[in-house]
Amino acid sequence: MARGPARVHQPAEPGRPARGPSLVSRPVRLLPTPTAVVARLWVLGLRRQGVPLAGGVASALSASAFLSAALVLTTPAVCLAAAYAPGTDTRVEPLDTPAEATPAGNGIRWMAAPVRLSGSVALDLRWLRMEDGSRTSQALVYNDIDLATYLWQPWFAQLRGGVGVLAERSVFSASGVGDTTANTGSLTGRVALSVFPASRFPFEIRADVSDSRVSGDNLGADYRSRRLGITQSWRPISGADNVLFNFEHSRLMSGTGTDTANYVQATATRVVGDQSIDFLASATRNQRDDSALATGTTTARTTSTLAAIGLRHAYRPDTSMNLDTLATWNALRFSRDDTSSDPELRTDLRQLASYGTWRPGATGSLFGPAAPLMLSASLRWADSSASSGDASAFSGSGTQRLRSMYGSVGATQEIGRSWRLAGAVAAGLVQPEGGVGRLSRDANVSLGYVPPSVLLGEWRYSPSASVSAGFGDVRRRDQSAPTTPTTPTTPVQDNEPGERRSVGTQLEHGASRSVYLGDDRGSLSFSVSQSVGVLHVSTAGEGARALAHGASVYWQSGGDGGAGSRQSYAGLSLSDSRSWAPDEARFQLVNLQYSQRAQLARHASWSGDLTLQASRANVSQIDPFSGDIRLASQGWQRYTNGSLSYEDQRFLEIPRLRYTATLSVHSQQFERRELGDLDAPRERITQSLENRLDFFVGRLETRLAARWARVDERYVTALQARVLRRY
Repeated sequence: MARGPARVHQPAEPGRPARGPSLVSRPVRLLPTPTAVVARLWVLGLRRQGVPLAGGVASALSASAFLSAALVLTTPAVCLAAAYAPGTDTRVEPLDTPAEATPAGNGIRWMAAPVRLSGSVALDLRWLRMEDGSRTSQALVYNDIDLATYLWQPWFAQLRGGVGVLAERSVFSASGVGDTTANTGSLTGRVALSVFPASRFPFEIRADVSDSRVSGDNLGADYRSRRLGITQSWRPISGADNVLFNFEHSRLMSGTGTDTANYVQATATRVVGDQSIDFLASATRNQRDDSALATGTTTARTTSTLAAIGLRHAYRPDTSMNLDTLATWNALRFSRDDTSSDPELRTDLRQLASYGTWRPGATGSLFGPAAPLMLSASLRWADSSASSGDASAFSGSGTQRLRSMYGSVGATQEIGRSWRLAGAVAAGLVQPEGGVGRLSRDANVSLGYVPPSVLLGEWRYSPSASVSAGFGDVRRRDQSAPTTPTTPTTPVQDNEPGERRSVGTQLEHGASRSVYLGDDRGSLSFSVSQSVGVLHVSTAGEGARALAHGASVYWQSGGDGGAGSRQSYAGLSLSDSRSWAPDEARFQLVNLQYSQRAQLARHASWSGDLTLQASRANVSQIDPFSGDIRLASQGWQRYTNGSLSYEDQRFLEIPRLRYTATLSVHSQQFERRELGDLDAPRERITQSLENRLDFFVGRLETRLAARWARVDERYVTALQARVLRRY
């Protein structure tokens, strides 16, 4: 093999010493080709050992060692190395690499993650029959698409949305009227954006446009819904402080009118040591326009506005002291604009109340030998006003305003564990605008005896007794000196000027018993009570007497009931009270409650809740602070609320076939859009019975349902058949 060119050492220049062998770094870029890397390392190994390029066995061994190292470096990347040349500099410097470009926007890449898509397509057939004999048949096709993604990172912003298309063909039939066919379409959509959802200050904005025909649960007039919501909250890194703001807008539109509700709420809590401050402000405005289906004109419009602001301060330095102060403002505006003569109603209530207790020497318990004394004080101020468009509603003026102030100081002394001595002094002022006020002063003392209960056979007997005495007087607000009352020849009302002395006593005793029926049957609890009271008032011609009786029975059971677990509860309570002062008054109450959760088999279960209550009274009571008026009427007032449901996840032993039966009865509607509950139904459903079959095969869902209900005091019967495919 021919030798390569020999290395020639140049002689030193005159006046400069000759340079010895040295290493001079020469940056050389090696290409990321495996062949080039192996060849370069092989040549360098031979040169460092002084072996010619055409060496023998030794050169082959050296080449194989370098070849093994080169195989590790044969990756598709740029390698940095240095060539050696004679010289005195032994430094090795790598080749400078270009700096990576910094992403724009302080490192935030404004991009969306891959979008997750899902959706469904449904075919829905419905038949409705009204109480008047009219019928409606509907055929609907609905396609819905949902998407979800996030911006930059999941913890930064999450985006959800969806769109749906609805096509309907309906036929309306009524006696004496020909069939009416209509083809309609509708678009639905929703979007929601959450910014910093897992942070201390999450923000969310959401919007939704929906159609009641999509769910098929509506039994009244079909309506469209538009809703917008904004929520912002904040809390610190540590502590119990928090701030929340929420705004909700809802609008329901149907052939019978529109219903618009706006709700705003702001809350804040601040805790500093032993003190806490709670703030709450809310406002609800509801406007309902009822229109005639035939003409489409507005026949009635009602608008109601509720507003409330509350500020509460609590101070609890230890378990022995408690001080709460509350300031509130409540307002109600109601107006009705139609052809009737219903008046406009306005009410305002502003009040400031403070209540505190202190038990000297208390160490955490309500009673203890070291702290038998408890002191209490309260102060309350209220300013209420009410106005109506009807001048005859408030004594011909149409407006009434009332100011009240009340304060009291009391003390309770524990005398052992059975005796208790209590006393209090109080003063109050009620001043109507443009009228004569009343200034009252009262003082009372009472002694109570509650001994430990004793066993009388199977019953536990608990007696108690108390004696009280009081003194007070009532003055006209415009009088400068008290008026000495004379012995009345006729009964004088308590709110008339004059002194008032009272002495009374009350005795009460009761017994209770529990009976264990067995592991599977539960237990029964019985209780009976009786109390009698006598009160003599100096302003009344004769003393007041009262007699009250009460009885209750409760049954509860739980555990395994053979086929599965079961929890049951039932209770019945009766109470009757009568008084003679000197007119006879009576109040009676009957309450029945039932609740059960039972697993009948592996796939079958049922549950039920029922409350029945009836009351009768012939006494009217008015609270001057709140303005609540509870009018009693002759006869029983009934209230019913309950639901009963049965569910079988494997009906007729067919896998994925589910049967559900639901019965519900509601005599009163607690969910109302006028009170700020935007999820409340527009129609009032008092009774409902529904039977439903659902069958699931993969992503295919089918439903067959029959429902009977009483909606807005009219009966409706509905049948539904649905086929839905998810994708």
